[in-house]
Amino acid sequence: MGRKHIRNEEKKIAIANSQRLALGRCSIHILPISISALILILNLKQVFIGIDFSSLIHSQTINLALLQTAAKLQELLIVASLATETFQLLRHELIHGDGLPLGLLAAGFDFTKLSYFWSPEFAGTLRSIYSRPRKLKRSALVLFLVTVGTLAALAGPSCAVLLIPQARDWPAGGTTFYLNATRDRIWPAKFQLKT
Repeated sequence: MGRKHIRNEEKKIAIANSQRLALGRCSIHILPISISALILILNLKQVFIGIDFSSLIHSQTINLALLQTAAKLQELLIVASLATETFQLLRHELIHGDGLPLGLLAAGFDFTKLSYFWSPEFAGTLRSIYSRPRKLKRSALVLFLVTVGTLAALAGPSCAVLLIPQARDWPAGGTTFYLNATRDRIWPAKFQLKT
C-alpha cells in the first residue's frame, strides 16, 4: 500500500468536560443514598407496622425472606456506588496524578474482599508509598481504600439488621381495675379442701 490511501484519523477525546455526563455518572449514587436515608428515618422514628407484618403476604417467614432480599439488593447498590467512587479516584490518579502502583490497578474490583488488604498486591502498594514522593496523597488513597473496604463489608449486615423489624411494646394506653374481694380471698395463705 502506498501513502496515498492513508486516511487522517480523527482525534479521540480522552476526557470529556460535560456536565450532563458528570450528572449521569453521579446518578448511580442517588438510589443507594435515598434508600439508606429512608431506612434510617424509619428506624429512628420507630415506625409501628403492627404486631405482624402488614403486607399482602400473610406468612411472616416469606416476609422476612423478602426483607433479607431487599437488604442484599441495597448492599449491592452500596457496593456499586463505592466501586464507582474507587474507579473514579484510580482513574484520576492515572490521568492527572503521578500514576499508581501496580497493586492498586485492580483495587476497584478487589476492595470488597477483606483478604485484599493482606494480599501481596496491597503490601506492595504500602511499600511503594514510602519509596516515592507525595506520601501524604498516597497514604490518603490507601486510607480511602481501607474505608470503602470496611463500608462494603459492613453494608450488608447493617442493612439486614436495620430492615428486619423488631418486636416492641407499643404504648396503647391502660386503665386501673378493682377486684371485689379481700386480699385473703385472692391470695390465701392455706388451701383447704372442702367436703
